[in-house]
Amino acid sequence: MSKPKKSHARAILALVLGCLLAWDMAAAKFFALYSNFQALTGADSGLNFDPYAVHWRSYNLWIFVLNFLTILVLSLGLGRPQVHWKFRFLVALALLANAVYPHLIILTAMTGFHLVPFSIMVVHVGAFWAWVSLLAREGPPKPQEEKEPMQDIKEIDTDQARVLLDSKNAVFVDVRDPLTYEAAHIPGALLLSDDNVADFVQKTDKGKTVVVYCYHGHTSQGAAAYLMEQGFKDVYSVIGGFEKWRQTQEIES
Repeated sequence: MSKPKKSHARAILALVLGCLLAWDMAAAKFFALYSNFQALTGADSGLNFDPYAVHWRSYNLWIFVLNFLTILVLSLGLGRPQVHWKFRFLVALALLANAVYPHLIILTAMTGFHLVPFSIMVVHVGAFWAWVSLLAREGPPKPQEEKEPMQDIKEIDTDQARVLLDSKNAVFVDVRDPLTYEAAHIPGALLLSDDNVADFVQKTDKGKTVVVYCYHGHTSQGAAAYLMEQGFKDVYSVIGGFEKWRQTQEIES
């Protein structure tokens, strides 16, 4: 249950960060409009000659693109944790970049009140810390285990099954319901159910041939596959199941 909670927390944080970066994009756009207005009124000399803001137009475009890409990553990663983990440094970079720009320039220039941009910088640094901390706790997402292709289920007809039964070198198992088994079954067959399958797997020689049958030969294929997964090497499913067997072969009740 722990993994779903972590994934849920990460998704919520990703949504919050996406909204924060969307606001940053709006702020960057607003700063560009504000600067153009300043240029039209001839009041942008401070920006043009400030050694820390000479390249503000290029930086403004760069951070706008960075925010857009980061929001895209956060959105794509909502259902795929590996995306968030793969681009974790991009998200961290965007949060740190927005911690100092464009909020400080815009709000300081417009209000002269330094506490406001400082508070926004703290918000972004806090978001950065929350992002890094959450991913550090979760760690890299575990790759989905690739299931080995299911081995082909060997099938035999009732005549071949009869030969194995007569040889007494095979174990016959019946996977039908108990009442049907009691009414009629293949001579010497064992009833295999959820109650005794673990005991059967533990006590039966994995090298013995196992013949599985059900009503019509469908359920027995799944049971045969399960036994093969448990280590049995030579497992067969009877084609047509017990209904086919009883038409030509001996039964026991």
